[in-house]
Amino acid sequence: MVWTGGWVARRLGVRLVDTGQTDLRALAGLALRLDTLRAHLLVSSVLGKYVPAPPAKAILAGEALGRAVAACLGEPPRCWFAETATALGHLVADVLDTLTRK
Repeated sequence: MVWTGGWVARRLGVRLVDTGQTDLRALAGLALRLDTLRAHLLVSSVLGKYVPAPPAKAILAGEALGRAVAACLGEPPRCWFAETATALGHLVADVLDTLTRK
């Protein structure tokens, strides 16, 4: 079962929009926080921080993000990428390092 935050989407009238590149609903869902100015919150379904995620799914997501970052930066990557989610940041760094060594 994939957690999507459908309850929040229905109550607030917000939704995740597919950009055509990635199905955001497969990576994140909506949640609420106690902040009237910013009540909506995107919660990752691949990090395993707030919503449990299988390790393989988290690793695949990190590797895919690393390849996407590398494509944006060029080959070999010419600058560093930092992500607030430490495990995801490490996975992206691993992919960038691997691409640089080829």
